[in-house]
Amino acid sequence: MSASVENPVTLPEFVRRQAEHSLARFLEHRRRGIELTGQLYKTALVIQQTTPHPLTRETVTLPIALLNWHEDRWRLYFRGTRGRWLRVPDSPELSRPEPLLDAVYDDQLGIFWRQ
Repeated sequence: MSASVENPVTLPEFVRRQAEHSLARFLEHRRRGIELTGQLYKTALVIQQTTPHPLTRETVTLPIALLNWHEDRWRLYFRGTRGRWLRVPDSPELSRPEPLLDAVYDDQLGIFWRQ
């Protein structure tokens, strides 16, 4: 195996740095009163909301959005009612994560910011 072949389970360096920058920008401009965190995993960017549990008032962290890097494009997913990641209907596949993070913030379909 050639040393120049990229590992298929990690992001290219430029894409990783771009994703980290986009995530930091997204978290800076979060909605008022909503605590968000985000993590970059091998080929995915996960956005999580920290909120009090409705019954116990203990803090819980819920994943609300996932951007997955596949075939040189980011794809946007939301957490379905059964806990599975589902592709956002009609969402584009993009080379940059910013527009997809903006779609999470705007939440035109009401699938990310459920109360």
